[in-house]
Amino acid sequence: MTNKFLLDLAGPAFEHLAIISLPKHTSTKIIDFKYDFKKYGCEDAIHSKPHVTLFNFIQSGGSGDRVANHLERLLNSFSPMVVNMNGFGQFNSHTLFVNVDSRDPIAEIVKNIRSRFGRLLKGYDKLSPIYTLKPHITIAKQMSKEQHAAAWAEWKEKDFTDTFVADQIILLRRQVSIDEQRKCENFKIHRIFHLSGLGNQNTQLTMFN
Repeated sequence: MTNKFLLDLAGPAFEHLAIISLPKHTSTKIIDFKYDFKKYGCEDAIHSKPHVTLFNFIQSGGSGDRVANHLERLLNSFSPMVVNMNGFGQFNSHTLFVNVDSRDPIAEIVKNIRSRFGRLLKGYDKLSPIYTLKPHITIAKQMSKEQHAAAWAEWKEKDFTDTFVADQIILLRRQVSIDEQRKCENFKIHRIFHLSGLGNQNTQLTMFN
């Protein structure tokens, strides 16, 4: 995402991030992993709270609220799901993460969101939503090749397993700054969607509902 693109936005724009938050006992373990990565020079690893990212998108303030209402209707139709973690993985020599073995139920939710709301989430022509179809829990990212090589040599052999039940999806939001001299705000909780299994996944939603 570039400032050039953000300059095209009309009015205040907000970035939305949909996540599965981790229970305290699991989050504490992964935070400990993040602190371990300080020895590789990955100081920024400890600045992000462990979570599973589902998708993110940018909308204006009013449109974002309308989208959240649509998301709530669909997500309420899904039931709680078991999230199994097993070992560690890596992306392209720059990111290390905890593997999520039980990917299918999470990916199914993301695919439903993409197929039903793809047009709605694309609030601006040049800013497409990003969907995560390979769920994982990031430990450290934007690593140098040297940092990644040192960390992966050690962590690829480590064992780690844990399980929890995800019964809600959290939608975070922050205002996007188009001023190059300012940073974006931190994310704050905007909405919480409960996976109650009580809705109707076949409900037809449109941009005009």
